Amino acid sequence: MKEADIVKAIMKYLKTVPGCFCWKEHGGMYGTAGIPDIIACINGHFYGFEVKTESGKPTKLQEATIRKIIAAGGTAMVVRSVEEVRAIVEGNMYGYGVCVNCGAFFIKNGSRQKYCDNPECKKARNRAKAQTYYHRKNNH
Repeated sequence: MKEADIVKAIMKYLKTVPGCFCWKEHGGMYGTAGIPDIIACINGHFYGFEVKTESGKPTKLQEATIRKIIAAGGTAMVVRSVEEVRAIVEGNMYGYGVCVNCGAFFIKNGSRQKYCDNPECKKARNRAKAQTYYHRKNNH
């Protein structure tokens, strides 16, 4: 399935969600690089969905934008199907998570897991843990 087909299916679904305002962000010379493909506001909560095919990967700029949206209190992630978007929107996130480093949707191994199993994300997790440790150690 092509990315455009996935976007079309997600938009069709989102238009059926009560309290949802959404649009497809178009790239090009007048758009802002790195912005997720689909932007939605659902009952006052901001969502950014970066749509990729099964083999597609987000760019570094897209990953950085996803991290910024998450840091600002919104929900942003890479999605590959309408089912993923439906699970997120309907609040069926039990057992699922969004990596705080890359924004990927993943199945959690534990209730406190914040990072996916990507090696780069594991490195980011270890850096964050080390910073927390040294900050705690030096402030006591």
